[in-house]
Amino acid sequence: MSDVIKILPDHIANQIAAGEVIQRPASVVKELVENAIDAGATQIDLVVKDAGKTLIQVIDNGKGISENDVHLAFERHATSKISDADDIYRLQTKGFRGEALASIAAIAHVELKTKQPLKELGTLVSIEGSNITKVEPTACANGSSFAVKNLFYNVPARRNFLKSDTVETKHIIEEFIRVALTHEEVGFSLIHNATEIYRLPVAPNLRKRIVDVFGKSFNDKLVPLDEHTDIVSIRGFVLKPEFSKKTSGEQFFFVNNRYFRDRYFHHAVKTAFENLIPKDHQVSYFIYFDVNPAMIDVNVHPTKTEIKFEEDRAIYSILRSTVRQALGKFNIVPSLDFEQEMAFPFTQPDKNAPIKEPTITVNPNYNPFDPSTFKSNSGSKSSGGGASLKPNREAWEDLYKVVEEEPQTPENNASFFEDDDVEVLETKSQVLQLQQRYALCPSKTGCFLIDLKRAHIRMLYDDLMENFMHEPLSSQQLLFPFELELTVSEAQFLDSQKKNIERLGFAWELDELNLRIFGAPSVLPTEKMERYFKEMLDNFLLRDVDVGEIIHGLVFTLAKNAAFQGNKNLNQEELNHIIQGLFSCKEHSFDPAGRKILKIIDLKELTNDF
Repeated sequence: MSDVIKILPDHIANQIAAGEVIQRPASVVKELVENAIDAGATQIDLVVKDAGKTLIQVIDNGKGISENDVHLAFERHATSKISDADDIYRLQTKGFRGEALASIAAIAHVELKTKQPLKELGTLVSIEGSNITKVEPTACANGSSFAVKNLFYNVPARRNFLKSDTVETKHIIEEFIRVALTHEEVGFSLIHNATEIYRLPVAPNLRKRIVDVFGKSFNDKLVPLDEHTDIVSIRGFVLKPEFSKKTSGEQFFFVNNRYFRDRYFHHAVKTAFENLIPKDHQVSYFIYFDVNPAMIDVNVHPTKTEIKFEEDRAIYSILRSTVRQALGKFNIVPSLDFEQEMAFPFTQPDKNAPIKEPTITVNPNYNPFDPSTFKSNSGSKSSGGGASLKPNREAWEDLYKVVEEEPQTPENNASFFEDDDVEVLETKSQVLQLQQRYALCPSKTGCFLIDLKRAHIRMLYDDLMENFMHEPLSSQQLLFPFELELTVSEAQFLDSQKKNIERLGFAWELDELNLRIFGAPSVLPTEKMERYFKEMLDNFLLRDVDVGEIIHGLVFTLAKNAAFQGNKNLNQEELNHIIQGLFSCKEHSFDPAGRKILKIIDLKELTNDF
């Protein structure tokens, strides 16, 4: 049998490695920006076109690359960060494996301009598919400029699996933010399709950098953390409980200025917020760990976002207590202070004074059910105990009077629609509302138990969706325009879905990140405007969804906010309106979210139970 094992060529090996290191355009951004940080840059500019598919350019003012090192920089496992295996446990840099540039050069056209500060000329390098096509001196600024063009040009299958430009741009922004949040001493900028998205100047502290990234509104939401132990030092911020969201978003863990994800530590933070936020909500945080590099392992995953901690249990306990302490310190949760001196002011009685029994005045004629009691009496604010009140015995007799009235029947009895799958309701019977949320409707063979909130959502959703497909929904002019401060990602989402949201009946203007809404759907109460927008942004901002799902989500969110919330008593006409609307829908068993609307209670089953 002939030999079958062979060594792969370098360009094939680099393409295979690129599949692990470079997953999407955001991976290129991460590697290049981190290299710029390691090069000691104080200003980093990121330029992106077509969500990184056409161009990703990173410009920095770092120390640059020498002419001799340029040839080695794009070789596999070529790095200046480590020299032996033990250096992995003493890492002070973001990169160390030496795979990023080789992987990028294998699947894209790369152009590098670099110059060291003491040199008169820099070096220009052009690479296509791991092959160096040009190396020549050039005039350029100090630092490095990497231009990555036509990503995955020689791997069409990988390019076809990329998501839409909106989704890929979101991932690029995420990677950009993760690096920017760890280096407030560095200025950053992000330009996408000739539009400046971020311009982050050098910040004096971490709080200022967070506010610059996420908006001025974050300044009042942050609760600082500060704890130093022999195992770990913890700093950063958590957001106040009232700003928690149903979806994950601003949740950042950093160790030694390196971003990572960890469910174990996330559970510690969430446990610290126990009984402060709803169970289905997520807390936002920016938490930074300073740990001895020898106590962690960052070489676990190719993306370096998973890190193993040697003392993870101890760090878990420290993190939970640190967050809990911060919440108590800033009066977010009640705390016990055993050091405070309890001093009760009182006067020392005279020992020789006679002891007197306290006097109690009682008005025996006071009647809380007498309407005259609540009339103002000489400007007095007290409703009881006045000696001027006279007895009113008739009021007490009226209290125990039994009133017999005929049960009211609705003027317009509900005429419910017959269906093969649903029992026919009795139209001449009253609908009973239970706990403000449910309706009990008699039928010929039993009764129905209907969730009024979900039924109303289903009715509104079907009506809104049908109208949405044919023409824009009716809009109403707001007397007082609604204003909301957005993040960059939120503003991009609104811009990408502008036509769909305008068809819902919204009219707005966006000045940078300040949203001003002056028109809204007539079906949506004005007081629920902010709730709708926040829920809409939370649902779609960080998710990879198609256009159809976005339209469904927009209409569903609108219907959910406009629907009856199950918090008040409805009259018979209102109850009949909801139930009639429910059974006129094609789907009346489940709401748009797939939740059950009604339950059939059969009379035979009741008879058997009793």
